[in-house]
Amino acid sequence: MYVRSTIALFIYLNILNTIYCDSDVQVNFHVDGNGFHRTINYEVEAKKYINYDCHVALYLELPRELYVNIDELADLQRFTNIRACAVGETNVELFAEEAEPQRVSICTALNFDATTLNLTIHQRYQRAEEKEDYANVIFPFPKLLLGCKKRIKEYQVSLIDLCDSCVGFAIKWREISYQTETKDYVWIIPIGELTHRSYVTYITLFTSVIGTLIIFKALCSVNPGDDIHKASVLLEFYNFHVQLNFQAPLHCSYKPVSLSRASKSPKLESTGQLKEPKRVSTLKWQSKVSLTAVDLNI
Repeated sequence: MYVRSTIALFIYLNILNTIYCDSDVQVNFHVDGNGFHRTINYEVEAKKYINYDCHVALYLELPRELYVNIDELADLQRFTNIRACAVGETNVELFAEEAEPQRVSICTALNFDATTLNLTIHQRYQRAEEKEDYANVIFPFPKLLLGCKKRIKEYQVSLIDLCDSCVGFAIKWREISYQTETKDYVWIIPIGELTHRSYVTYITLFTSVIGTLIIFKALCSVNPGDDIHKASVLLEFYNFHVQLNFQAPLHCSYKPVSLSRASKSPKLESTGQLKEPKRVSTLKWQSKVSLTAVDLNI
């Protein structure tokens, strides 16, 4: 009888410890964004334990519809004073139906004012279903743990297995009950309509064919001779510029082309000669055509 009473008392005290909310500790959060990628901003207030030299940790069990990117968690540790890690599914390409849940730990030093922790959450794609438009996922509230150098007698050591990035901050972590003013946050995830598959397939195929025909028509309308002509013009202009600056003859297999510029620009006559302005220098190309050119400032 005495043993049963002791066990019952122990269970009762543990239940009270679980449901009791410390009025001096608060955890609230708000969500930024409304798409596939959203940022969760947590604010932890625990001034009661500010002199205990504590670190604060939030432990979060995400449903399979949501996930964190471990590469982003690594960047968070690299550029901020927040440590974060995740255990569980790491493949970000899986559909929600095939993915496993994640257990996320995020921690930092406890501040006198509200301690802020940020975490980016992503949603997974859902497989299409019949007569289903959206799936409602209630975002879970985190568990609050404090790892302090000074012992907190009111709470027992937690059995929650934090991941490696947070374990090093404290030897013992204690789960702390808290109050919150945040209401349940419903994450709405769109689901494809399976009955629309045939329409989507036909429209996609039609669009692909039309796009292919447009590209094919554009390729056929290109005249290969235009590119050759443009290349010859550029080469002649380059040769002309080099001769004016270096007074060196240059072999060229192309015929000279007319250059139109400002009033100082040379112009070819039908005889292949250039009209000479006041300052001219006569150059002879080692080709079949002789040119008289102006020393242009190019």
